[in-house]
Amino acid sequence: MKFSFLSICLVLWGNGVTSFSQEVSVSAPLLIKSNAPGYVPEDYWFEETCKLYKDRVDIEYRLSGQILKESRKISGTSVIPKLLQRAQQEKLSETPNLICDAPSTSIYGIAKTSAAETKIQLYETGGCGSPKRVRLGGAAFLLTTLIGKYCSVTH
Repeated sequence: MKFSFLSICLVLWGNGVTSFSQEVSVSAPLLIKSNAPGYVPEDYWFEETCKLYKDRVDIEYRLSGQILKESRKISGTSVIPKLLQRAQQEKLSETPNLICDAPSTSIYGIAKTSAAETKIQLYETGGCGSPKRVRLGGAAFLLTTLIGKYCSVTH
């Protein structure tokens, strides 16, 4: 979601703020990867989520009831929207996965147009009757490899 500079100025001015250093925008991530351990005792619980934005990667780790957060600045992400458009055209393969309570991984991208945002499934382990889904193609491979550099575990 983006807000115009003028609307942010009006809100801030209405709240007593009268100087600005730069335009503020709120945006959705381009890529998201989540890992969960499945059914394990709390002492062994390790979950990670990576959200890749145009200027940073936010990483959240949940372990033994605690949350650790990290944010890394990045650049050069202008190729990602183009790769997401290509990946959307690539085949999504599905295979049965009847295993329950096992570790899981989900990777998807958010393709944005002026009219809407589209969630593009790149990888999903599935389980308990949900199929494993893998998008097959070069663009999907590059996107899953990229997000894997920040969240390295894939089940």
